[in-house]
Amino acid sequence: MAGALLLLAAATAPQPTTLETFQDWIVGCDNGRACQAVALMPESELEGATLVLTRGPAAASLPEITVTVPDKGRALGVGKRPVPFSTTGAVAAKDVPAILDALRRDASLPVLDMAGTRVASISLAGASAALLYIDDRQKRVGTTSALVRKGAAAAVPPPPAVPVIVRPAATAAPPRTLSQADAARQLGDIGCEVDPDALEPDAVRLDAAHSLALVMQPCGNGAYNYFGAALIVDEQGKAAPAEFDSSPGMGDDTHSLVNPAWNDRTGQLETYAKGRGLGDCGVTSSFAWDGRRFRLAARAEMGECRGSVDYIPTWRATVQDAR
Repeated sequence: MAGALLLLAAATAPQPTTLETFQDWIVGCDNGRACQAVALMPESELEGATLVLTRGPAAASLPEITVTVPDKGRALGVGKRPVPFSTTGAVAAKDVPAILDALRRDASLPVLDMAGTRVASISLAGASAALLYIDDRQKRVGTTSALVRKGAAAAVPPPPAVPVIVRPAATAAPPRTLSQADAARQLGDIGCEVDPDALEPDAVRLDAAHSLALVMQPCGNGAYNYFGAALIVDEQGKAAPAEFDSSPGMGDDTHSLVNPAWNDRTGQLETYAKGRGLGDCGVTSSFAWDGRRFRLAARAEMGECRGSVDYIPTWRATVQDAR
């Protein structure tokens, strides 16, 4: 029986997808087949222009394009005409087909100022391969809606359903708190000895029977990655390390959360493991409480430290409140 339970847990554990890099482009699709491709900056540059293409998984979903460019950038040079973008970097839907042609054909895409002078450029090396990757993952190869390898077929298989996480009913009761001494003992149990006076546990009510104590710890901290522990406190004040269905830390570590924070708006626990201080690579995760453990609700990654902070989603779930 124990072996069967272990196999079931492994089978139901989240399996975030992986990213692929094609020269100056990185691309990925999440578990629901929503895809995103990102143009990276040259490795020798820390500032410049990037482009993001996203496409939903539904048969009728159209690609969307946004750009992040220097302050003087006002348009993209496509062929012999400038294609403007909004103040948020969004390209109008009517102009997306022309840019797609450039992604498939050209070596670079110039960024122009108001006078039409080039102020930056976006490398398109690998762009066509990234688009084909999206076609393949979304089952569009050989269809009329493909970005690269079009065909006569019209049907696109429906995307797979994403997991549903049901949160327990909320309560207005104040959270159970954890004393500094209890927090220090809990950290000691996971190998982090600390002076209790140095701790300031934060408390959040999760449901009628559980509260979250989020404790920042001094062990293992770096220049831009700071670690914390998530402890579940019951109504009797007893605390234990929170359980997660996917690692919230680095590697398989479930005890040390990286740059953890509670998001009051979403009611989720977030972590952010940076690859370097610029934040242009790393992993972000959001976890929802299901009454027993924290479950992975969203994950986004950027595997290349090359200027883009447009992390690519690799996992998503639907979070619902119990009725």
